[in-house]
Amino acid sequence: TLHDWSVHWVVEAYKLINKPDIVQKAFSLCKTGTTPFNLSFKSLASVEACWVLHDLPQTDPEMWHSIQPRQKQADD
Repeated sequence: TLHDWSVHWVVEAYKLINKPDIVQKAFSLCKTGTTPFNLSFKSLASVEACWVLHDLPQTDPEMWHSIQPRQKQADD
């Protein structure tokens, strides 16, 4: 039945992509802009990435402001 086939293709797709080395490579190839960083854990958790975030308020205040959590306004 159609129901049986829909489950079958999901299981087969999971088997195809459930390979950590392929997933890690895909994330390492995801790059944007001119930064040396990518979406891999190694890149995002690097000391260099931490320093970029640390310096962001001075290097790009607009970006820093845009990623800050919004403060709830206190009722008067």
